[in-house]
Amino acid sequence: MIKKICSTEIYYDYIDLKVNNQIDKIIESVEFTQGDYSDDNNFYTSGYEFGDGLDVVNAYKLEEIKKQIDFHFRKYTNIQREYDLESWFTLIENGYKAHVHDHVGDYSGVYYYHTNGKDGDLFFEHENQKYSIKPEVGKIIIFPSWLKHGVQRNTTDFSRVSLAFNIKLKI
Repeated sequence: MIKKICSTEIYYDYIDLKVNNQIDKIIESVEFTQGDYSDDNNFYTSGYEFGDGLDVVNAYKLEEIKKQIDFHFRKYTNIQREYDLESWFTLIENGYKAHVHDHVGDYSGVYYYHTNGKDGDLFFEHENQKYSIKPEVGKIIIFPSWLKHGVQRNTTDFSRVSLAFNIKLKI
């Protein structure tokens, strides 16, 4: 499905939850650290710096989610070129949020692995407009990397875990 914020298309759809079986096997071994941000209530991530080439999908051999990212990326863009993938897990606990930011790359996205749907909407900001999407287990969202976005504060006692990714097209 495509949603528009101004003229920018944001894609979302749902992935077969069988992909979670692969994540279930490795998630306990993932180390989360808080990034060095000015706001202490920012999210935790399994990567230290975005743009550093980190790719947990390949590092943990998460082949099913890799296939799903590829399928949905190509469905959204119709681009058939090869690309590099960066991916990392994020953890948003009670009281935490993700500041407004953008990403390095051509396209970015998120897959919701563990959420109660009330633990902070993903929001986009563009040309003085704001658009929010509720997290749902199994939902994948893909959007242009330059699009400013963040996550509203988690006001529940539930800890949300998602897989974020960047796609960099090869020339």
